[in-house]
Amino acid sequence: MSSKQSSRQKDRPTQGGRRSWIVAWLALGLMLTQLGTPCRAVIVLGPQGRNTVPPPNTLIDVGWRTQGDWSGGSGTAIATEWFLTAQHLGGSVGDPFVFQGSTYNVVEIRDDDHSDLRLARVDRPLPEFAHVHTEGLEVGATAYLYGRGRDRGPEFVFNGTPRGWEFGVADGQRSWGLNIVEAIDFDPDGGPQLVTAFTFNAGPDESHLAPGDSGGGLFIFDPTDQRLELAGVHWAITGPYRESLDPDALPFSAAIYDATGLYVLNELGEYSLVLGEGQPVPGESFSTRVAARLDFVGQVVPIPEPTNLLLLGLGLALGWGWRRRQGRG
Repeated sequence: MSSKQSSRQKDRPTQGGRRSWIVAWLALGLMLTQLGTPCRAVIVLGPQGRNTVPPPNTLIDVGWRTQGDWSGGSGTAIATEWFLTAQHLGGSVGDPFVFQGSTYNVVEIRDDDHSDLRLARVDRPLPEFAHVHTEGLEVGATAYLYGRGRDRGPEFVFNGTPRGWEFGVADGQRSWGLNIVEAIDFDPDGGPQLVTAFTFNAGPDESHLAPGDSGGGLFIFDPTDQRLELAGVHWAITGPYRESLDPDALPFSAAIYDATGLYVLNELGEYSLVLGEGQPVPGESFSTRVAARLDFVGQVVPIPEPTNLLLLGLGLALGWGWRRRQGRG
């Protein structure tokens, strides 16, 4: 996953090439804090820190079962022989896709010119696949997020106050968490994005993405179809941060629920002070919005006629636009 300056305030730091660095870093799960904020295996607020066993009910389990291992991250099976993942993960024809304990070889790759999405075809039928969300009902919905990577590390304390958690060890285990889709964003590099924030509004399983989560799926429940559907593919997170502008204060990545007083990288490649103005400024996670790229995904998945006018071009009704990220200073 890539790192972006983001938060409820609007000033997105890691735009452009710099955000791409962070994306690649998250994908590899490397602790290269000089480059940006990584995306680890879904970290949650509760005492467990991370959910590494399948979700407790069959509804959420659909998302878990349709995740596969690809190029150090994940991909979601969406058709008999196809999975959807993130371009920034890399990988090529001939590489393995591990799905439900079996290894498949990738025989074809198609990249979207307008987002970070990638379609990959395997050499034989997959036993199960997820349905793609087409109705544009993401904002306000509960998000079910899946990924692989790191556990939750030590608590991050700034100015004597807990602010989040550092990233821990990368072990490649699959994990899951919940959140709420707060908004739709557009990024010049990653395309249309679904935004979730680390804001204590989704219970003990509320999650923040981290290194190793790239390519994993964000699912929502579609009330029309009465099923869990793939709505996003993990792309980036807020960051990197610094505690001060002192040359000795190195950039770092973390799952932050209040960045007030920290500095975060902005679109100019500079660090901006995050001003909370009396309210916590949470880190955000970004997943490429599948419903906005149905012309691409529809190459391999039959797409029904949309019945909800919130889809695609009417994204303005959802406040789709340029959400600048954190640091307003």
